[in-house]
Amino acid sequence: MLSGCKDKDVENSTALEPEATEITIEETAAPEPTPGYEMPQLPDVDFEGMSFFEDGYEIVEYRSLSDGDTATFVIGGMPMACRFLAIDTPEMNSSTYGMEPWAMAAKEFTKE
Repeated sequence: MLSGCKDKDVENSTALEPEATEITIEETAAPEPTPGYEMPQLPDVDFEGMSFFEDGYEIVEYRSLSDGDTATFVIGGMPMACRFLAIDTPEMNSSTYGMEPWAMAAKEFTKE
């Protein structure tokens, strides 16, 4: 019961029908890059035969995506889960909460 309403007011009131609301999403252009900033470039090196743990580079095989910030790669013949640096997304299988809100959307975004 609402505060300040009498039972007869509630009983005699008519239910309000929800109004349809149209939502428009406008696409915007990507922001311009910061002047003077250049994306880091990989060195011009032949990565064949390099070891990630010894050289810092290695050609790996993508295996699967766990959630929006963790993927599994085959490194040296062994599957290894790798978390993305400085990325934090909702967990698909949190030990406390199960699937967190927006976890599937984050995973799908990363998959693209």
